[in-house]
Amino acid sequence: MIKLLGYLKPYRFYIALIFLFVIIQSFTELSLPTLMADIVQKGILKITIPDDIMQKIMENFEILPGGMPDFSGLKISDLTAMGILIGDIPFIYRTGAVMLLVALTGGVSTIFISYFAAKVSSGMGRNIRDRLFEKVMNFSLSEIDEFGTASLIT
Repeated sequence: MIKLLGYLKPYRFYIALIFLFVIIQSFTELSLPTLMADIVQKGILKITIPDDIMQKIMENFEILPGGMPDFSGLKISDLTAMGILIGDIPFIYRTGAVMLLVALTGGVSTIFISYFAAKVSSGMGRNIRDRLFEKVMNFSLSEIDEFGTASLIT
């Protein structure tokens, strides 16, 4: 097995590129859930209450321990009618665009990984076959008869 590693030497650059693109692909795959969590936490669940409306809410609603009013039982349409802004649409669009770029980068990395891995494996296979062919061609006729054609092919 160690002898086979010697056939990889001409492909060191491609192997380094494969490792680089695997790291990029891993980073992109692991960052997508974080970006999605940001969309939910900072985009969808963001509630903006103007100061004048907050005064009215403080008078009419119970305040929870975290400092937020207890809006249980109200619909989103009720909150927006009161002037409370729910969600940060521009943030959602920006983060969604970043997610698309990250996913595209991961896909392109996967394509490069496949291309370079195929290049290395086919080149290494070709070099091994060439080396084997040279070795067999240097056999004498008596050695070829001793091994037999079938064992030389396999």
